[in-house]
Amino acid sequence: MGFLMIICVAAYIFSIIIGALFLGGAFSPRIDKEAMNEILVEDYELLVTVAGFLASLDHDSVSIDHETETVMVVQEQSRDIPFCDGDGEFADAIAMLKSIGYWSIGKNNNGVYFQRRVGQEGIVGLIYSLDGEIPIHARLHIRRIEPLSQDGWFHFETWLTPEQCIEEAEAALRKNFELFDFVKNYLAHVEYRRIIIVGLMSDMSVSNSGRVSISDADVVNAIVALRARGFRAIFRSESAVVFQRSTRGRHFSNGLAYSIAGNEPELLFLTTLVPLDVNGWFYYEEDFREFRNLQ
Repeated sequence: MGFLMIICVAAYIFSIIIGALFLGGAFSPRIDKEAMNEILVEDYELLVTVAGFLASLDHDSVSIDHETETVMVVQEQSRDIPFCDGDGEFADAIAMLKSIGYWSIGKNNNGVYFQRRVGQEGIVGLIYSLDGEIPIHARLHIRRIEPLSQDGWFHFETWLTPEQCIEEAEAALRKNFELFDFVKNYLAHVEYRRIIIVGLMSDMSVSNSGRVSISDADVVNAIVALRARGFRAIFRSESAVVFQRSTRGRHFSNGLAYSIAGNEPELLFLTTLVPLDVNGWFYYEEDFREFRNLQ
């Protein structure tokens, strides 16, 4: 019986690990141009509905993240606008595209992009050109862009190096500095020294105090806006305010960290810390496997 129990537990743990790898995209196959052509044909009506609606907007740069249900972020104005009460066909098409694997959708420069995730850092997707030109500036760090069978549609790939991750983090900080600065000033001066904000954005999980409501509505709005821009969780420790941007599997995270005391912030599982050009701010990476190595 004891041996059978060990086998069952081992199988259960193995299934969790494999599931996490699949969810994280570690085993996702590369989507090449031919496969993307098939995807374009299959999803064409949904894609055209969304591309047409975004093209009609006066805003030059908007984004709809995978986890935002009813709003799109207007980048140049650093604000969110609802679309759930507007074009119902557009909202339905967005929901359907998210459900079948589109991670991020938006409009930028001369293209409407539909991003899919492949692997841990690879990004591929579709771009519709708004002016007939190759929409090379619709996404950052495009390594490859090729026309597809439908006029105006392109397949793109980006593969992010560590240097590009740092570059993108700093660009996000500069572009949304007022939001980051507002939130970090609030968290750096509250009485609580250990805070986690994840899930409900109007509450803080505070060590030894449970959930504490954030009374400042402007802070809540800034947190909502940062979540829409890809920063999923916000932490405050003794030495830093941390804005987590992404995770891979169950062990890796990265993002931005602000040093409260002015020196290098101390993070428990820190593997990479790079000072940015903005004073007091750092790009960080954590690997929770380091904790197991210390035990």
